[in-house]
Amino acid sequence: MALTTIVGRQLFSVLAVSVDGKSVRLRDRFGIQSDAPRVHDLFGEKIVLEVGNVISCAAGREGEFRDVFVESKAGHDEGHERPEFDGAGPEGPGWTLGEATGDGFVKR
Repeated sequence: MALTTIVGRQLFSVLAVSVDGKSVRLRDRFGIQSDAPRVHDLFGEKIVLEVGNVISCAAGREGEFRDVFVESKAGHDEGHERPEFDGAGPEGPGWTLGEATGDGFVKR
């Protein structure tokens, strides 16, 4: 996967895993390297970074890695299927994309 920009997110390639296995060395699209924790929590699941992964994370301060997601896995073509997560919002009965219906909406 070519390192491009995803709106509001930064992309990194995972270059190496530390000897103790607790951190990884990342490279951004400008070639700047930084270190980050190897394990991240995403919706209650543990994401473990591997060499060759391309990840995205929410834009934040330098050295801050939040909302980490693996965009492509090592040894796989880009575009692998993203895992599904249960939503925390109003995706229950009565919710229809593009329509103001369901709890919290009033039809006029």
